[in-house]
Order: sequence, then structure tokens, then C-alpha cells
Amino acid sequence: MKPYTLPVHRLVRLRMRHLGMLTVLLSTVVVLLFGSIPAARAATGDFTVSAPVGIDGAVYLVRGGLQTCDSSNNCTGGLTQPKLVTTQGYSSPPSFIWNNTTIVVAAGDPDTGFRGTVNFQLNTLPQGVTSQTAPSTTITDNTILYYDFGSPVYGTDTTLQLSADSTAPLGNFTLTLTATSGSLSHSTTLTVDVVDQLPATTLYQLTLPPTTSLSPSTYGGSPAQGTVQLTFPAPAGGTVVGLGSGNPSVASPPASLTLPAGSTSGTFTITTQPVTSDTSVRLSATLNGQTITSATQLLVQPPPSLTS
Repeated sequence: MKPYTLPVHRLVRLRMRHLGMLTVLLSTVVVLLFGSIPAARAATGDFTVSAPVGIDGAVYLVRGGLQTCDSSNNCTGGLTQPKLVTTQGYSSPPSFIWNNTTIVVAAGDPDTGFRGTVNFQLNTLPQGVTSQTAPSTTITDNTILYYDFGSPVYGTDTTLQLSADSTAPLGNFTLTLTATSGSLSHSTTLTVDVVDQLPATTLYQLTLPPTTSLSPSTYGGSPAQGTVQLTFPAPAGGTVVGLGSGNPSVASPPASLTLPAGSTSGTFTITTQPVTSDTSVRLSATLNGQTITSATQLLVQPPPSLTS
């Protein structure tokens, strides 16, 4: 008998039918093993904007332009205005440098999917202060700010460029930065200190005795110690830091503390008064018009008494 041979076109259709059945079978197995395949996450398409301040909480703008760097010749990024103090590396105690103020625009963390051009508008500039900041920035798939646990965060850093002439009033002003893209709009604010020259050093932090199970409280009538830390070493001739108290009738520091040349910290004694109940007091420090407060409060308590 002559063997029967399928025509080529029927053989192809037969094999395609078997492949289709195999595909359905594999899909069923996947669903049974892993459940239904979730839909892709919808991107919100939004962005964030911020303008970080320095480690001392300040941003400085020099009238007439920045002619030289600070006393330690730290001026990373050139002479672009305005400047702020940032940490350098992860040393302990920390070391500091002068750096540029930047506008940070990010597509979100995690990424919201925003890509496009963001326009900048600066409001509330006082007399004598003008802006040379770039009018816009663009986020693309190639603009990566940093990696967060291996995932890219998309965005850009734009240098904030301001200049102040001799008519600009000394002191601080609030700068409002508005960033827009289509119907999206976000704003951020920062305080800018207008000065005649960068301060030789600024206040880093004011610390008070901690109150923990391992560190006893301060009893009213007993002295306590506080510490002032600077960003850069005190200049030749030293520097004088003013001290204040939110409740001087309970806890009062000396009016000022003089830090000798080259030092970056100093301690002072806080005088406390007897109290009848727990009282918390926050202290402050002032240098060259910059004022900071202690991150924690000094807890003044009544002395222990015999109850039985």
C-alpha cells in the first residue's frame, strides 16, 4: 500500500494548532502556580522640588559678589552665589566646606514616571537682588540623581545663582521658588542671609546634657554643662558666641562664650534654680546674626525626697 502523506499546508496548520494548545496549557499552569499576572503600576507623572539649606540652617549671599573663598579656601563649585555650609565626607567629628546652593527636582522616590521640562520662577526678591538662575531644567531617562537601594532616582540639580549689589539690605529674606510643568506646580522656600562677606565660621549645633536612664536628670540648684560647636575653626583672635535661655528664671547660661582661635567647640556652665516640678528649658546661641536653638531641652527636676 502506498503510504499516505499530509500536504504541507495541512501539516503546518496542524502544528500551529498544537502550538496554540500548548500555549494555552502553559498559561494555565502559570496562573495556577503564581496567580493572575498583576497589571503594570500606573505612573502618577509628578515631581518634587526642594532647595536644601546648609548644615547650619543658613544660606549666604554676599553683597557685591563673592571675591574670595572662605578663610580655609574652601569654595567648591567656583564662586557661584549663594553659598551654604555642607559636610565633607563622613568623618567624625564632621568636617565642613562651602558649597553651592542647588535646586533639586526629582521624579519621585520611588520613581513616579515624570519626564519633561520644569520651569523655574523666583518670587519675593528684595531690592538690589537679581537672579541669573537657569529658567528651566529637563528630566530624562538619562538624568539620574542617585540610586536608592539599587533603583535610580531621576532628577536634576540646578545651581541657584543670585547676585546682590550694594543697595541690597543686610539681613535675611524669604525666597520662594515655584516650579511648573504644564498643569503641575510646586513651591519651596528658603531663607537667604545677605552679608558683606562670608562668615569665617558659623554655628553648627548647641547640645545640652541628655536625660536618659544612664544619665541622671539635672536637679534644680545644680549646675549643668552645654556645648557649642562651630563649622570652621574660630579665626585669629577667637570668636564670641552669645547665649540665651527660654526660661532664665530656671536655667541661665552666661551671656556669652569666647572660643579661642583654632577651636571648633567650647563648653559653658548652666546655672539652674530649685523647682517644684519638672521644667524643660531650651537654650539658644548667636553668632554674626545667626541664631540656633538646642535640639533638645534641658530637663530641670526637683531633688529626690524621702517618701517612706
